[in-house]
Amino acid sequence: MNERSFLKSLIVHIRNLQLTGSPARAILIAGCVLSVFLCLLTVKWSFGYVNAVQAEEPEVAEFGMQLAGRDPYAHFKLASLLEKTLLAGDQVKALHHFEAAAAFSPDHYGYWLALGRAREQAGDSEGAERALRRAADLAPFYSRVRWALGNLLLRQGRSPEAFANIGMAVAADPALAAPAAATAFRIFGGDIQKISEAIGDEPLIRIAVVVQLVNAKRLAEARAIWRRITAEDKRAVQPDIAKALYAKLIEGGKYASAIEVAAETGLFTDADAAIGTISNGEFESALAAENAHTFTWSIADGTQPRIGLNESQKHGGNYSLLISYGPRGNGSRPIIQKVGVEGGTAYVLRFFYRSELNNTGAFRCDILPAGGGEPITGVVLPPAAEWTEMQLDLVVPADSEGIEIKLFNACPPANCSVSGSIWLDDFTLSKR
Repeated sequence: MNERSFLKSLIVHIRNLQLTGSPARAILIAGCVLSVFLCLLTVKWSFGYVNAVQAEEPEVAEFGMQLAGRDPYAHFKLASLLEKTLLAGDQVKALHHFEAAAAFSPDHYGYWLALGRAREQAGDSEGAERALRRAADLAPFYSRVRWALGNLLLRQGRSPEAFANIGMAVAADPALAAPAAATAFRIFGGDIQKISEAIGDEPLIRIAVVVQLVNAKRLAEARAIWRRITAEDKRAVQPDIAKALYAKLIEGGKYASAIEVAAETGLFTDADAAIGTISNGEFESALAAENAHTFTWSIADGTQPRIGLNESQKHGGNYSLLISYGPRGNGSRPIIQKVGVEGGTAYVLRFFYRSELNNTGAFRCDILPAGGGEPITGVVLPPAAEWTEMQLDLVVPADSEGIEIKLFNACPPANCSVSGSIWLDDFTLSKR
């Protein structure tokens, strides 16, 4: 027996009681019966609601929805589960229940938001826009609503209105700055002026645009925009954005810009990384692994030769860098340091070494452009019984922001026999 049949039966019984008994007795019995009826309805709804909202399968949610009747969230939960199956029939049913949820709770923006997306997926763009505009009326400052409406309008080719909504979404949720900038960058073909006009010129937008410019290898423009951002806004950059920007700059050989970004956003923990400076040039700090990705000495993996800090032989301080091949060796483990420098500037690299190497090749110190390539300059380090100063003069290419100092054995691997050790210490870089 459903609720309507139960109520009809109740009314008939009350009339019979009024005819055969006192009115007071009839009212008392009717009240008790009605209370039981309302309790049963509450239990039925509660059982259905709990089943619906906790369901993980559409069948369970549908059972609960049928018991919960006109509860909007029960319909919404069923629709959400049906939507995930991706089956054509389930998508039709999902749309129906999204419609029901919005109808039963017309002032809930979330139901209209879901309905808008479902309508668009069903090919009803006009209906989707109506639903999303209703959601925007109910929650005008909610980022999810403005983002959904903006992207719907963008897919319809209505860029000005679309980006007005996207801009409002970014203002409400700064995490959307990056996808908004990426979308605008694509739509406007990387035109910075049009991007700024479309989604604004707030610091987070500018930072996101910098990331897009770096991805497009427009590094000079990226650095120019970055330098116009205040120090306070740079410190507020999300760590994942700062790390992505830092990595892209290194990949593009813009070491000076990478150091600048890292220092201004708090990525560096070692204070000695600076533009035009050799990090750990005196070898007083621990050496880094090959994949440390920092501006300090990076040593290739391997066991031959042995490489480490040495305190028995040093030019200054407490340690030097020892590269030892032992009585006979043929391994090669290049040691490289990336250095951020100013393009078009003349520098001089100075360091000291002491060598007892006996080999058929030659141990070298080369200076390469950022990212590798042909050396800018280099020198062979011949045997030296005492500490010897070495100096290399170089001019950084005008379009470059980085160099790489490479220490390695240039002996051909196929015909190379090396013995002995070499020590290096006190590397410095200065402008000429």
